[in-house]
Formats: sequence, C-alpha cells, structure tokens
Amino acid sequence: MTRPRLNTTAAARALVLGGMLLSTTASTYLLMKEHAAAESVLRRFQKLAYEPLSSQRPEWRPRVASIALIRRVLPSKQAGAASKADRVEAIARYFAAGTFVAGVFYILTSPRAAPFMLLGTLAALMYCNTDRAEDTWYPWDMPALVLAAAALWLAVKRQRLALALLTVAAVPFKETLLVMAGLLLYFETPRLRVRIAWAAATVLAGVALRWGIEASIGAAVDHTRFLHVHGKSERPLRLFDNLHYVFDSNPNHVVWANAGLWALVFFIPSHDRVLSGFRWVAACLYFGMLLAGSFNEFRVFLEALPGSLLLAHGLFDAAARGEHRPA
Repeated sequence: MTRPRLNTTAAARALVLGGMLLSTTASTYLLMKEHAAAESVLRRFQKLAYEPLSSQRPEWRPRVASIALIRRVLPSKQAGAASKADRVEAIARYFAAGTFVAGVFYILTSPRAAPFMLLGTLAALMYCNTDRAEDTWYPWDMPALVLAAAALWLAVKRQRLALALLTVAAVPFKETLLVMAGLLLYFETPRLRVRIAWAAATVLAGVALRWGIEASIGAAVDHTRFLHVHGKSERPLRLFDNLHYVFDSNPNHVVWANAGLWALVFFIPSHDRVLSGFRWVAACLYFGMLLAGSFNEFRVFLEALPGSLLLAHGLFDAAARGEHRPA
C-alpha cells in the first residue's frame, strides 16, 4: 500500500512543478509583451538585431552570442516583412523562453526549491519593470539569468569541469557571468590551492576569450569609459550615480530588487559550502556593478537571482540543509 501512495505523491509533485513552470512562463510572456512594446525597448532590440556590430556601443559589441541570438529571434526586416506587433511578439517569446529554461535548471537543482524559485523569479522580473528601471531591457538579460541558473545547478552538483567550461562559454553572452568562477573556490575538494588554480584559470580563460572577441571584431574598446554613465568619459562616474540610488529615499528602491533579496542575500546562512560562498560571488558582482553598472537598472542583478533564491529557500525548508551536499 505504501508504493502507490508514493507514486501518487510523485505524480502530484510533477504536475505542480509543470503547472508552475508553465504558469510563470506564460506570465512572463504576458508581462513582457506589454513592456516590449515600449519604444525604448524596441529601439534597443532593433538596433542590436538589424544594425552592424560597428554601429553598436563599444561595451555591447563583444556580447556576440546574445546579439547573434536576438538576430535569430527577431523577424527579418527586409522589405517590411515584420510589423511592430511581430517584433513585440518575438521579444515577449524570447523572455518567456528564458523563464522556462531557467525554471528547468531550478528543477534540476532542487525540485523542493523550484516552486519558490519560480515565483521569486517572476516577482523579480516584475520589479525590473517598475518605473525607475525605465524599461532598460537588452537581449543579454535572459541569457544571463539562464546561464546563472545553469552555473548554480552545476555548482550544487559539484561538477567542477562543467562549471568552468560553462563560465567561460557564457562570456560571449555577458562577461559579468565570469563571477561564477568564484563558486569553484568553495568545492570541498581538492586542496585550496588547487581550487584557486581552477578559479584563476577559468577567469583567465574568460578574459582571454573576451579580448579575443574584441580583437576579432576589430574595434578597440576603452574599458575605462565603462566607469562613466552611458559609457561616455565626459559623464559622471557611475560610482556616484549608483551611491545616489542606494542612499536616496525613493520607495522604488534598489533594495527591493531580486525579489527583495538584493541586500538580504548577504545575511542568509547556509550549511552548504557552495551556497555560503555564493554570497561572496554576489558581492563581486555587486561591486563590479557599482563601478560599471547602473543600480536603477534592476535587471543587472539577475545573475545573482538564482543563488539568492536558493539560499532563501533553505531558511524555510529544514530538509534543504542536507539536500545540496554531494553524495
């Protein structure tokens, strides 16, 4: 009599997971269909999809994989074959697909945590669409979320080589994903100096790939410009602009980004070494964004979302304390 009950429970869990995955995917599609119609979003996506690399902003050009992906997704512009509605539809589906694939990685990482992570992701995406974020969506935002979720899965399962390869392969999508190499430092084995060597080699390979891409597209990039607003050296430093967003009193505050875990992630304990180490990975991401990102564009923190959600789930699920430890 026990086995049928277990099978029924497993089937019910599978149905719930599938239903929530499809529901959050559909919700993302409907949410982004509204925001993809914004002129600023359409303009950015169309420029990246239809204009040559040489006409793009210097800091965007090396994200060749994300640019190639959106060029495949958006309908052809030749002879007016695609209307505005067609392009909006394609962008909405693009974001929905990202939610779906990230959700699959959530389920692979932890079926127990996946429902919480799916709902948290939807909440985070909704907050990314609030007024202060100014509809600053780009083609690399969902690939960054998906690849961060994949990196978390590999880290939780202690797949060292696969994590290192994924981290390097993520660079053409968005170079900030290189921070995931930091997770290699928190594996239980081998000795610390070997783990440092793995992480350092991964970062060096990623940096070399980025420089190689820059060289191959034939456009010199002045990386110091990224420290200024809009990448223009005559504009103020992003550091001071971002500190303004941290310390002002606007209720549409960065602290509510990533489903309210933007700052709380640093205070969540975990019995899992990798998840504890993730807090330092998030700190590295935030520090980079403080210097070269825009804190009002809440989407720039999506790389930290999967790990933040899994950490938060562990606080409320006692079983999760041992679930992520390698066998």
